[in-house]
Amino acid sequence: MTDNQITLGRLLSETAHLNYQLLQMQIDRLECELIPYIDPLQKMLAKNVEQEVIDKNLCLPILHEKLTRLHHLKFELNQTEQLCCIAA
Repeated sequence: MTDNQITLGRLLSETAHLNYQLLQMQIDRLECELIPYIDPLQKMLAKNVEQEVIDKNLCLPILHEKLTRLHHLKFELNQTEQLCCIAA
């Protein structure tokens, strides 16, 4: 293996690890943003209410967007983790 290949491999590995850390931070932040939705949703489910919004902060389109984003970030995190393993 040449020095350039070794350097490129190290650069790829470091980039993958940094990307992994960034994705993990984004997931943590998004999960924190979702915490305020838990209580209103539990109340809604307990009362079996379909249309009534219990809390003004409970905006279902925003919640859907955040959950979708979380799903995509976790998928990216999994892909990055695999890249880290390959690059190591």
